[in-house]
Amino acid sequence: MARLGILADMSATVAAPPPRRIGTGRFVLRIRGKEPPEPTLLDVTSFLYDFNLLYEISRLALDPRYEQYRFSRYTYFRKGRPLAPSDRLRILRLRHESPIDLITAVEATAGISASIWALVQTFDKIVNFRLNRRKLRAEVEKAEADSVIALRSLWDTSIDGRLEQRNARSATEKVAARLKSSPVQVDDFDIDYVDDGPATDKER
Repeated sequence: MARLGILADMSATVAAPPPRRIGTGRFVLRIRGKEPPEPTLLDVTSFLYDFNLLYEISRLALDPRYEQYRFSRYTYFRKGRPLAPSDRLRILRLRHESPIDLITAVEATAGISASIWALVQTFDKIVNFRLNRRKLRAEVEKAEADSVIALRSLWDTSIDGRLEQRNARSATEKVAARLKSSPVQVDDFDIDYVDDGPATDKER
């Protein structure tokens, strides 16, 4: 009986409706790490897991399609974040030699823009270099300009406030702190919006 209760908590969300594409574009995220000589396998896998976890928590908190999801301790479990397959990061490149170089992509569906900007804000707080926020913001605005549907504006609302409202701010801060203290340090972070071509009626 207890296990049934745990499973119920872990999947405490109404199934999200199918995502609506923003044209046929996608966001490409690149993160490069700076690690010590011969890092442990745990150091590297934890770094990659926490990067993905930070994105997925932001997505669940800020995408209106997941507004019924309840954050709990099960959010940190591998199967505790019921994102649609199209909303998960896909690996385009992973180089494990020093320096670690990870390139991922995710479909530009409605609800993603706030999640992407939340990542920008978080990394701006934890990295030891200045992010090119103007360039990163331009990439998000490019996606909005290419949108076939109306998107909620990012610039007139507080990302932190929305995370707080969804009881997700402490979760993002916890993961951000783990990334900041990781032996594998973020050495570069960049985002590009790539338009793969005109959207078809089916994709819209």
